[in-house]
Amino acid sequence: MNRFLACLSLFLFTLPLAAATPDINPTQLLQQTTNRLGCTSVTEKIYSDYQKLSLTRPQEALVLNEYGFQYVHEFSLQCQQKKLRIKIYRMLDNIAAYGIFTFYRTSQSQVLQNFPGMAHHNLDWLAFAQSDFYVQVHQPVNSGSSKTLGLKIALYLSEVLPRNWELPSIAHHLPQNNKISNSELYVMGSHALSQRYDLFLDDLFGLKHGAEAILADYKSLNKLAKVLIIIYPTQHLAKKYLKIGHQKFLDINPHKKIFFKREGPLVIIVLDSNDPQFAISFLEQVSYVSSVTWDPELEPVSVGNMMVNVFVYVGTVVGLAILVGLLFGGLRALLIRILPEKYLNHSSKHKIIQLNINKSP
Repeated sequence: MNRFLACLSLFLFTLPLAAATPDINPTQLLQQTTNRLGCTSVTEKIYSDYQKLSLTRPQEALVLNEYGFQYVHEFSLQCQQKKLRIKIYRMLDNIAAYGIFTFYRTSQSQVLQNFPGMAHHNLDWLAFAQSDFYVQVHQPVNSGSSKTLGLKIALYLSEVLPRNWELPSIAHHLPQNNKISNSELYVMGSHALSQRYDLFLDDLFGLKHGAEAILADYKSLNKLAKVLIIIYPTQHLAKKYLKIGHQKFLDINPHKKIFFKREGPLVIIVLDSNDPQFAISFLEQVSYVSSVTWDPELEPVSVGNMMVNVFVYVGTVVGLAILVGLLFGGLRALLIRILPEKYLNHSSKHKIIQLNINKSP
């Protein structure tokens, strides 16, 4: 019975987790999409790991490997005499999906209005990120019906995919004043950063050592700047790679100015600014507050205090035992005094069961 209750409790505990992160089969998802929209599948490709993707798209494979991905599912659909191409990226978690969403977003991308999640669209494709998934829907250029159909496909996929969402904590450190909307780029390695912004050296600031970074553009009238925020696992790594990266950057770009500040494991770097005061203002807006849990050291109990505690405990137990005995004895004496005929009457004979084991049969 106890084993059954334990299994039932484990099932009830894991049921909400299983419902929150269902297993999505890409082939079944393709079949559901074609059935729902009345389309036919033309081609289908599934890249299930880094090795398979690197054979055809090595640069993209490096970036996806930094973020962490499970598979890339690509398929083409024939809908209403229009051919559309869909790419579904299954990432390791919500943070990785947000990162790849910002990586593929360009300066020409516009926010997709009235979409239930984070989405943008370009001239010939639209994309959205949701839960662990990043989805691209490519449609022919200059075709209003194709764009409408592509939006229907994106809305349907958004409906069937999980909708939990989370932003990386480093995104909350970005200054909001004068930030260009949708310019954020969240990276978890140097390959993604170097493909979107040229720092002239591979992994200039040591991102491969467990660091993550976010880059954003800022503008105020004719003042421009790029803010790069990096957070390292420890403040020692932050101090080391900030010093190395700063020196290498000045060696390669002696005429460029770079502004930076470090607070614990957090590094703030301002690049490409045409106004020093504008650049310094961002350093003043970013701060890092560390939380430390401190448990005071407990002094060991002396032998004398321990023996005193033992005697106090034993004395307390003995005292309670004596008190209980006196209460029971006093109660019996009181009952005998009040009802002597009941408690002092020994005339009644009590029968005793005897086992005559010594007598032979």
